[in-house]
Amino acid sequence: TIGALPVTAAGFLPGLLVALRTAMPELSIHVVQGPTEQMLTALRDRSVDVVIGRLYMLDASNDLVREELFDDPISIFARSDHPIATTTSLRQSDLVEYGLVLPDVTHRVGSEIDEALRSLNLEPPQTALRSNSLGLIRELILTSDMLAAMPRLMMAGDLMRGSVQLLSLPKQPERRPSGFFLAEGRELSPVLIAFLDFTRNYVERFR
Repeated sequence: TIGALPVTAAGFLPGLLVALRTAMPELSIHVVQGPTEQMLTALRDRSVDVVIGRLYMLDASNDLVREELFDDPISIFARSDHPIATTTSLRQSDLVEYGLVLPDVTHRVGSEIDEALRSLNLEPPQTALRSNSLGLIRELILTSDMLAAMPRLMMAGDLMRGSVQLLSLPKQPERRPSGFFLAEGRELSPVLIAFLDFTRNYVERFR
């Protein structure tokens, strides 16, 4: 049973599970999605075997082991044939001209994105459209000139299919390590060990 944080469930996990099903068709997998605190509580009470997602530093978490797998920086996306494609570096005026869609600030990732944009000298416009629906955000950038700011792997499938593109930012975004949470000192089952090893190898192919 995998506890998945929302960003990872939307972007990274689908491709991993397809590859895992091909490699280990006999494996039975149950995925539970939820916010960080809920999933870590489930890990502690053995409702899930592993949690995968953003490696937040939380209070009273010395009973958990973190293992980084990949970096998932905040990125800005546009559809693949967007007129901004040739821009060498995104400007504040581009966010206003084309419109920006963002996750809701009531969600942790929404607040993180606002902070990340400011660190890149790109202030979230007052006119930005906000939603807690990934499906809506995805549809807006695929069918309009709007841009979207999201963790990079949230759009992993669309990036691999070539339906969206990453835009050049004024400077390198801050790192956002993601990976496994495991319970400290808990014996790992052979099935869980196989899943962890497969996931590590899967990630290596994309480094």
